[in-house]
Amino acid sequence: MTTHGAEPDSLKVPLTQAQVDAADQLQSKLKGWKLYEGVLRDLADRFPSNCVLAHVLPKAITLNSLYATGILAIHQMAGHIVEVAKTSGDHSSPNLAEEIARLTDLGPERKTRNCLSFASKYCHFFVDATRFAILDSYAADALVFHLGRGTVKGGSYRNYLQAVDRLIATADLQCSYNQLDHYLWLRGQEMRFRQHGEGADINKEVMALFSRPEAECQALIETAFGHLPQAGQ
Repeated sequence: MTTHGAEPDSLKVPLTQAQVDAADQLQSKLKGWKLYEGVLRDLADRFPSNCVLAHVLPKAITLNSLYATGILAIHQMAGHIVEVAKTSGDHSSPNLAEEIARLTDLGPERKTRNCLSFASKYCHFFVDATRFAILDSYAADALVFHLGRGTVKGGSYRNYLQAVDRLIATADLQCSYNQLDHYLWLRGQEMRFRQHGEGADINKEVMALFSRPEAECQALIETAFGHLPQAGQ
């Protein structure tokens, strides 16, 4: 894992390695997401090139579908990825995700959209999981929870990675981006569940995990997030 200018500081809300480990184990209990990640790993092995459209298109379509990243012009995005991959000088730099994220519409207004969530996921699964952390609204909320407001600046993947690295350094964590991604993704949903209960806008499989956990999962939830109200409470 590469850090990007992170400087140790104090956390608004502490985080321990035990919490990250427990969340990582919880993630492995989610059969749907475990299947999705396996499918994406298989695609990465079968279609390794990001400079060939026939390799990029099935990866982009599957990622967009499984993770509901909302890219309507997915064929255009696939071609855009190929062009970026061919011209980018450093496929390990956060700039790669930012370049992929900037997709210009084909319409007359030629608007440029910032598709950072999709780009971060594409780079994580199909470029290098050790250098590209996943950015989504749940993870961003979790980072703000631990680091405080103003620490996660929108619109820049580099700034997001700096915030992730700062959390790792300050909490003295020994984990990969993938393991921390699991914690942040679940923590962001835990925050919404704690606030809205079964009306929370979260993943359905995670909702079932939080509201009606089995005994083993209950212990992991309490280690990762503390006690959560369950159905009927």
